[in-house]
Amino acid sequence: CSRALSSGRLARPTTVRCGGLHRPGSGNTVCTARHGTLLVTSFDTIMLLLLAVGWLLLAVDGATVTVTNSLTAVNGNTATIASLVASDGGDGVSLPEAVEAARSGDTIEFNISGGGVAVITLSSGLSLVHGISIDGTTQPGYSGSPIIELAGHITSYANDVTLKGLAVYHSNWVIYGTGARLTVLGCWLGLTAAGQVQPGYDKIYLVDAYDSVIGGPLPSERNIIGAGQTHSIYLQNSHGTVIQNTWVGVDTLGNAENPPSSVAEVFLDQTNNVTVKNCVLAGKGLNSVRLDSSNGVPHGDIWIENNVMGVDTDANDKTQDAAIVVDGGLEDVFLHGNVIATSVIGVHVKQGSRVEILNNTIGLNAERTAATLCPSQGIVVAPVAGSVTIGQDGVGNFCCAVDIGISVKAPGASVVANTVGTDVSGTSSFESAVGIAVKKSSTTVIGNTIASAHRGVTVAGGLNDVSIIENVILISSVLAIDVNNNGEVDTNDSPDTDGTPNHPVITKAETGVNLTIVEGTWQGEPSSLYDIHLYSSTLPDDSGHGGIGTYLGAIAEYTSGLGMGTFAVELAVQAAYPGFVTGTATKTGGTTSELAANVFTSLITTTTTTATTTTTTTTTTAATTTATTTKATTTTTATTTTATATTTTTSATTTGTATTSITTTPAECPTDWTRFNDQCYRLVGDMG
Repeated sequence: CSRALSSGRLARPTTVRCGGLHRPGSGNTVCTARHGTLLVTSFDTIMLLLLAVGWLLLAVDGATVTVTNSLTAVNGNTATIASLVASDGGDGVSLPEAVEAARSGDTIEFNISGGGVAVITLSSGLSLVHGISIDGTTQPGYSGSPIIELAGHITSYANDVTLKGLAVYHSNWVIYGTGARLTVLGCWLGLTAAGQVQPGYDKIYLVDAYDSVIGGPLPSERNIIGAGQTHSIYLQNSHGTVIQNTWVGVDTLGNAENPPSSVAEVFLDQTNNVTVKNCVLAGKGLNSVRLDSSNGVPHGDIWIENNVMGVDTDANDKTQDAAIVVDGGLEDVFLHGNVIATSVIGVHVKQGSRVEILNNTIGLNAERTAATLCPSQGIVVAPVAGSVTIGQDGVGNFCCAVDIGISVKAPGASVVANTVGTDVSGTSSFESAVGIAVKKSSTTVIGNTIASAHRGVTVAGGLNDVSIIENVILISSVLAIDVNNNGEVDTNDSPDTDGTPNHPVITKAETGVNLTIVEGTWQGEPSSLYDIHLYSSTLPDDSGHGGIGTYLGAIAEYTSGLGMGTFAVELAVQAAYPGFVTGTATKTGGTTSELAANVFTSLITTTTTTATTTTTTTTTTAATTTATTTKATTTTTATTTTATATTTTTSATTTGTATTSITTTPAECPTDWTRFNDQCYRLVGDMG
């Protein structure tokens, strides 16, 4: 029942056989599994479960046997560990003898020739039929690296097998496992104890396996796995596996090795509930991780997170194709926090649904301060059955690319808060042809930063409901937003019937401290609600329609019955000065327009004048002369000549009401631009 639960996350009754633990006549049993809860439906099944618990309790206190020689002969009494210890054939205990004598719960330790490296040549390999532990860390002299070297393959048919601190290699596969809870910790696979790479095919090959653990969080639990000639780690119909803290395709120093894997470092086929995390996947194979479902049955709940892919620990070498490939009928795939280097594609989602791509770094170093190897395309999403999320607020992806940073051909996809073409500081630039390419309707592109792309965001012709808002698009040499993917500004039509949304026409752009006033018009569909999003920048692109440096805000307005719309908005933010304002129009449920022609900002200044009145009165005993003078902003004292010796003086000052005047300074043109009729123009070509 637990296997049925693991393999399919079942939500319907499923018939399974309970192996050899059934009473005669009880036959098959039916179990129902939903959300991890196992419901048994017969008294026989309950008794079987109790019997299974009893077997587990018997296996808790296992015995220990120590291997004392590097021979492969079996000449002792292997009926039990006790009998082998009592009668070992006179030459000590060999590893094959220990394996044959051990039972579930037993442990095999080592003390060969007083310690140090010991090589055991297993011409026929090891076949494990009981849940035993083989612990190479017990060999005297062990200090973190394997010193028990096994020249041969290991086949595990049992549950609860643990392999620890071993160096194992073979020309075919190294470890083949089927069953539950195989654990591999601190092993070197495909390498000798001296760290020499040995050629071979799959290093770990699990079929119909469950709840396996490959590597642990501690440095001593890290596996180092040489690149396989087909795969390094291959899981087929194996569920609940955790692969962590494992170096694949490198030597013991973390350097990429040759020959590379011909397919993938990690290949997951028909698997559920699998996690690959904190690994270095550095071989130069076609893929670092490939996810598939070759039998066409949906599988999923796969987490690929915080791995370094395509490069070794010193950021050398690369994969030959896409670093991560998602294919087949996969569901609920989470690609988080990976650092990827490849010359082709960083992440390629071919098929699947509910795929989440967050916080990955593609083509840059882990600190996101410099480019390592920009691929042809950073993220590519082909048509899929369900939603795809590329970035979210606070966990967007960073990538550089030669051709396209992010290419989306999936309906309902969201592309949010990603950075394409620059580093974490925003000061470096990595040139690309297109920042984000939208090739399917119902796509949202919000809050992304795009730098040094010839075209910032492109939209294939004829698409609906493509929202492109609140992005920053800098140094776009052709167009910041190219709606018809034709490399030129689309001409507004009147009425708007050509299927391409008209961009707004801005007629006024004034800015001051915490204030920007923008007015304009646009023509769209009659009696329809539009959002006008406004932007500011100091770096115009060559089209004169963009780019985008700062998002200013938005206003929602309806068009008239003839499709005409006007807007006037005061925003509590200052636009660039010197600089310009541009904007887009987006109909509810429609596609965002290209950017309006840039209008350079005029500067709003405020002057405050205060009126002050001063009155002076002078009094004498003989004769009195009173003089009063009033003048704005000036205090004047009346002067009086008197004939007496006694004088009394009283002064009073009154401040009047302040008056404010607002003046507008014409747009200041950037360097190499020319003012004409209070607007800025740039000369292009010899003719001007």
